[in-house]
Amino acid sequence: MADLVALDSDISSTFAKIDRLRELNELFSKRVLKITPEIYQELIVSLDYGYSFPLKIFEEFDIISLSEAEEKEFERILTEEKRELGKGEIEAIVVCENRKSVFCSIDRSALDFAKEKGVQTLDLHMILKAFWRSGICTKKEVKNMIKDIEEKDNTKIIGISEIFS
Repeated sequence: MADLVALDSDISSTFAKIDRLRELNELFSKRVLKITPEIYQELIVSLDYGYSFPLKIFEEFDIISLSEAEEKEFERILTEEKRELGKGEIEAIVVCENRKSVFCSIDRSALDFAKEKGVQTLDLHMILKAFWRSGICTKKEVKNMIKDIEEKDNTKIIGISEIFS
């Protein structure tokens, strides 16, 4: 796995809302977790609406500085390609493609786009499975995490059995 793992706003928000950024950092202790400038901007909007969870993310993860080539590719995709993704996801995928890094998201469309670009991806199920397989969390703790995600992030996790297989 690459040294850099770029998180999009949904995955970072999910773990911030359930106060599990520490576990996420522990899972990727040999990697660098970062967000892109556009992800940062997306999270700022949540602050504007009165949510405090982005502050936890800003404390934990640095912002990636894009190279000139990455900025040009990002702008090219925004203007030339039919896109269904947000700017933050596109920017993170461009960075990951250029740096042979890992893109982490919950959004299936973003993960599919990243895979089309040849980018290695991680989704929520993979992370939850890795928590208990690595010993960072017990199965019971992961089940509690799933419950918290469903309640605090209003995200229904389908295929829970896959996590524990």
